[in-house]
Amino acid sequence: MQDDRDRARDILEAAGAIIVGLDPVGTVTLVNRAACALLGRAEAELTGEDFFDVAVPDDDRPAARLAFAALMAGAAGPDGTHVEHAVTGGDGARRTVAWTYSAVREDGALSGAVAAGQDTTERCRQEEQIAHLAYHDALTGLPNRTLLREHLRLALARSRRTSAGIALLHLDVDGFRLVNDSLGHAAGDELLSRLAVRVREATRATDLLARPGGDELLLLLADLREDPVTVAQRVAGEIAAALQEPFLVDGTEFQVGVSIGISVHPRDARDAEDLLNHADAAMYRAKALARGGCAVYATAAVDPLERLSMSARLRRALARDELRLHYQPIFGIGHGELVGVEALLRWHDPERGRLVPPGDFIPLAEETGLIEAIGDWVVRAVCEQQVRWAQLGLRPQISFNVSPRQLRRLDFCERVRRHLAATGADPSRLTVELTESATLQDPAQTEPILRELHELGLGLALDDFGSGYSSLSRLIELPVGTLKIDRSFLREVPESHEASAVVTAILRLGRALGRHTVAEGVETEAQHRFLAEQRCSLAQGFLLGRPLPPEEVEALLPRAAVG
Repeated sequence: MQDDRDRARDILEAAGAIIVGLDPVGTVTLVNRAACALLGRAEAELTGEDFFDVAVPDDDRPAARLAFAALMAGAAGPDGTHVEHAVTGGDGARRTVAWTYSAVREDGALSGAVAAGQDTTERCRQEEQIAHLAYHDALTGLPNRTLLREHLRLALARSRRTSAGIALLHLDVDGFRLVNDSLGHAAGDELLSRLAVRVREATRATDLLARPGGDELLLLLADLREDPVTVAQRVAGEIAAALQEPFLVDGTEFQVGVSIGISVHPRDARDAEDLLNHADAAMYRAKALARGGCAVYATAAVDPLERLSMSARLRRALARDELRLHYQPIFGIGHGELVGVEALLRWHDPERGRLVPPGDFIPLAEETGLIEAIGDWVVRAVCEQQVRWAQLGLRPQISFNVSPRQLRRLDFCERVRRHLAATGADPSRLTVELTESATLQDPAQTEPILRELHELGLGLALDDFGSGYSSLSRLIELPVGTLKIDRSFLREVPESHEASAVVTAILRLGRALGRHTVAEGVETEAQHRFLAEQRCSLAQGFLLGRPLPPEEVEALLPRAAVG
């Protein structure tokens, strides 16, 4: 009999699993070394004790006893009862074990059970960590965009039942790139983490603060009984006040603020996507008004159903390759040669059966966030067109516009780099056009981007020059090779003395700085003569050439300076 028991013990030790023998009421009858090591007690201490009382924590004990009782009642399947519950280790630490309880019978009668377990603590911890990372930002520990969307979806469902309001605040850190550029990304990460803590402390425990990425935060205010705009503006003020105290990072003091855009339900949006996009659009308006400002989304005075329809069609247009690029010729005024073209976006809408002019859909694309995907498409299409023309021996300078929202993407330059590499395009034949206001409004953020684009070999042009408030000292430092005179000045030339004086001053400034100047919107012979007299080097406009499809532009390109 003793030999049988010793043989059984040897088998238990060799099994590698945690083995506990139990009688029909849960008393320990035998354990192997793995079980003793896990529980931190000798076999003699455990034998005769109620396993569930001595080894299973209080919160898991009822479920564990229930599973064991079902087995003893004959309710388990042929392969036993599988259950995962915790045990308390010898050091008091909680361990998670996956158990299989198997019935033991002697002479056909139920005599107890054997519990075989595998310690799954580390696996469970890793699974929990993976699940956490799937829904939280790794840097700040805040919910990410995925979790925010889920909370927003639930909040909208509650709002439809209760008529409670919802506000979404989009926060963008002003001047954050300056910290990264001066102290490095580690300091930037530290600043973001501490800023998130301070914003979190300025809000209610029921508000959801999320970090979708970069230097942006989203704050969801749900179940509002007051006017959601009033609540959101009050919270925005509290956040601004909380950020008045400077941050000390690596011994350097930083005064950091945020620009805040606000969108509310049900006034501004009926679904999560529109609420997010409208808060984003409002944030950009806040930055345009003044850094550290706050703006509430302003609904355009158009039919909301028409806006919704066009937004949906525009998304499909991007997926179905309905976008087109037309190219407007740029001529040298002195010699009359076609030296370049500007890529202009068009949308061939099958529902309208014609091309949709950019003024009808670009503002909507900016507002809804689609402009980033559209802008990325434009960069790729321009690169591909440059390569096709080069294969035909045509090498015009191709300029294309970049949205301010694209400039705010941390990966913008990297995406341009990838398109250049993927297509084999010659960057020296491409010019990026950026509006004067977008370029010089937040120089700490945009200057590194301009320099990186310049290092990639692309030309840079300031569009609508003269309409903003350029700092001449900063303009001198920027790697911008071309100034494009805003068409609003040219419209009254040469009749208006004031407008003519402005254009003349810009042309002289361009020559003094060694920059090319391009006059946009040339529509009359009088304007063209005036520009020639003032030694403007380049011009474009309906008088000289309208935007054309690429195949029609090709017929004009042999007259250009190529090679």
